[in-house]
Amino acid sequence: MTQPEPERAAAVVLPHRYAMMPVGEMRPHPSNPNRGDVDAIAESIEGIGFYGVVVVHESTGHILIGEHRWTAAQTVGLGEVPAIVVDCDDDTARAIMVGDNEYAKLARWDVERLVAVLEQQRASPLGLAATGFGEARFAELVAQLHPAPPDQFPGYDDDLPTQHRCPRCGYEWSGSARPGQGAA
Repeated sequence: MTQPEPERAAAVVLPHRYAMMPVGEMRPHPSNPNRGDVDAIAESIEGIGFYGVVVVHESTGHILIGEHRWTAAQTVGLGEVPAIVVDCDDDTARAIMVGDNEYAKLARWDVERLVAVLEQQRASPLGLAATGFGEARFAELVAQLHPAPPDQFPGYDDDLPTQHRCPRCGYEWSGSARPGQGAA
């Protein structure tokens, strides 16, 4: 007998408020396992300004999202930052902190779109400086989209032995007839 699927809880918006908060009124969550590149974030803040928010747990003042952004803001001398202060229990706060980091890592680039956006940004007065991408990384992405052909292609002749022949079109080949299956 199969178990019935548990009912999904209705989605809710957690109680929260938006505020400009002094950096001294928030602090890192003691269990945050994520490590970020504060120097790169500080460089971005200096290049284009602070954007986004830091998400803070109301009852503890612990930073749930944006700890490295908060640290970088202090590094460049900002005294306050925009925050979303969330009113939730400790278990939910911990889930927010870990989940936000993990969901960000699950993302992947659409390389074609990324190169197009970076080409536009590269041509702008700001350039790539505040994007986290340097010229070397940009070149790698372009090469990924347009790989250089090999210096020399191996030569083949028409007299290669074949193991299979398509009964419909007559095409001949060697190797497995279908991926994962042996020769027929």
